[in-house]
Amino acid sequence: TNGCSTTSVTDTVVVNPSPGASISPSGSTSFCQGDSVVLFANTGSGLTYQWSNSSTASFIKVFTQGTYIVTVTGSGNCSATASVSVTVSSAPTATITPNGATTFCNGNSVVLAAPTGSGLSYSWTGGANTSTITVTSSGTYYVTVSNTGCSRVSSPVTVTVNPGPSVGISGTANTVCHGNTSTLTANGARTYAWSGADLINN
Repeated sequence: TNGCSTTSVTDTVVVNPSPGASISPSGSTSFCQGDSVVLFANTGSGLTYQWSNSSTASFIKVFTQGTYIVTVTGSGNCSATASVSVTVSSAPTATITPNGATTFCNGNSVVLAAPTGSGLSYSWTGGANTSTITVTSSGTYYVTVSNTGCSRVSSPVTVTVNPGPSVGISGTANTVCHGNTSTLTANGARTYAWSGADLINN
């Protein structure tokens, strides 16, 4: 106030830059149950990470629905946060239940059934779109079960249809006089059961 002045001691102020925080998903953050997405935080020299699921890695693999937050800390203990929401939709069950043996003789069949439920649709090997199919031929069968947003493919079921024997009969004579005999021989199979009148089985 009287015209005198003085200069203070010099002091240095250091402002450390914010490290910034961002999350880059490896794919869609809306997916079906059983799938996943990897969330990558931004990387840089000297950065450390703290995720809301307690991970301290620069990335996490996410299977469940929720909001995931990462805190990125850099030099001078400066930090920044980023978040992303993950939506997981329920997926249908895809299994195949046979109503009997899947190995049988030609001329028989087996019914393969997928789970049923409201709003489900089906796509079988071969193109059928019903919840069940009747199988009469050998092959490997799958079913894709879908709901409004998700689908699942079943494990395969292998059906084996064994061919029937080609049986023939040969004989010494097709016509014989009463009191005489004719020998008939069957072939083409492993075991035989004869039928008819006046048989003498050897």
